[in-house]
Amino acid sequence: MSTSLPNRYEVRAAWIDHFPLIGWITFPTHHPANDASVSENQETRSPRPGTPVRAAINERPCFEYSLGWCSQGFALGLDCPLKLGMQKPLGNLRTFGFIKDRQPHPDAELFFDPLPNEAPPAGWSPYASKSLLGAILLPDPSVTIGGLLFVPESGPALTHQSPMHINDLTELVFAFHAFERGKNTADEQAVLRRAALTPDERLSFTMTTDRRPIQVVLPSLRDAYDVPYWRAFALKMARACGIETVDYNYARRMGESVLTLERFDRLNVSERVRDRTVIRSHIRHCASSTTLAYRVHPRTGRPVPVSYLSMADILNREGAAPSEDLPKLWDRLAYTLLTNRSGDRPERWQFIREPRGWRLAPAHQLEWAPVGYGSRQGGITADGRKPLYDVEDCVALAPYFGLRTSDAKMRLMTLRRALRDWESIAVESGANPSDVSLMASLFE
Repeated sequence: MSTSLPNRYEVRAAWIDHFPLIGWITFPTHHPANDASVSENQETRSPRPGTPVRAAINERPCFEYSLGWCSQGFALGLDCPLKLGMQKPLGNLRTFGFIKDRQPHPDAELFFDPLPNEAPPAGWSPYASKSLLGAILLPDPSVTIGGLLFVPESGPALTHQSPMHINDLTELVFAFHAFERGKNTADEQAVLRRAALTPDERLSFTMTTDRRPIQVVLPSLRDAYDVPYWRAFALKMARACGIETVDYNYARRMGESVLTLERFDRLNVSERVRDRTVIRSHIRHCASSTTLAYRVHPRTGRPVPVSYLSMADILNREGAAPSEDLPKLWDRLAYTLLTNRSGDRPERWQFIREPRGWRLAPAHQLEWAPVGYGSRQGGITADGRKPLYDVEDCVALAPYFGLRTSDAKMRLMTLRRALRDWESIAVESGANPSDVSLMASLFE
């Protein structure tokens, strides 16, 4: 028999000096309870490692803003409005958006629990949910996304998985290959556990270099084409189109395609310390478009899909500089329709919080995926109902993004001109010719 015991954490703003209190979140966790029918001499057994116990009901967390944050802060998401009192996730959601934004790819959940005969990892509990493990307990705060700090309201401080340094890339590559072949050891499991706690559409990794987190994308045996290369190429061509992206580096390491990316939720600043220049990484609060635009229909209670117009509403409603960011959002929308018409996802659109409101974050997760591959299913609609089949469809939306139709047509012409010679650029930069043939389907 088990009983549900709440586990309460203070939620603090790690991007602000002195980490002010935002509120409290309570996770149901499950511990074995003494059963009156069990003899005093009979041992009460805990679940064996790898088999977390979960209650059938009431697993969703609750959140409550502090009075101070309510008076001068902002809402962490549209699903978590700024008001006093206990709140639960909207509709049938199992958690809040600001928690889901921190969760890694589901494949990373395979690394949460210890292997047989392996010592429990730092931060692990057999009674914690996957959401609690992946978003709060296991990842180190220095590498997690979102800029939120979670502190137990009572009890000892949290212990986390220490982040890996970029010098350990060889170890990571070998561990990942072993995992894909089902032959990873406990030591390799520990390596992957430390590095795989990164939100992404695929299993990717976070490592550190010069005390700042870097995202690492490796090829998988399941890939039909060189995903790290084409993610890098998508960023390269986006820059050629005038779209702001994170800094990145693509290289061949140990015969592997390796893409490393700066984090969009960090601000790297050069500072002079003792006659030398160092780069310090400052945390910035961020949230996905899903978190900032998710809502349920007032009549049906069903979730309303995140759309491009609802993303524009984020900036129109709470933008720090909507006149600057709305045209940027339109450019990136047009670029996406030109290069991956139905493969876009709301989680790829992130927003950074500044004192005056939200700003569009630099593009960090662009990918060219040929027709019939990857996540090309559905995509994002214009308004929650109308699909966007062609880039010309977004020209009609231009006024909503602060653009005249004539301006939108000129910007579209500029994008097409920049993408015109993409095949020769890809071949010159080392693309596999068969991959280039696959990508040609995007422009047919």
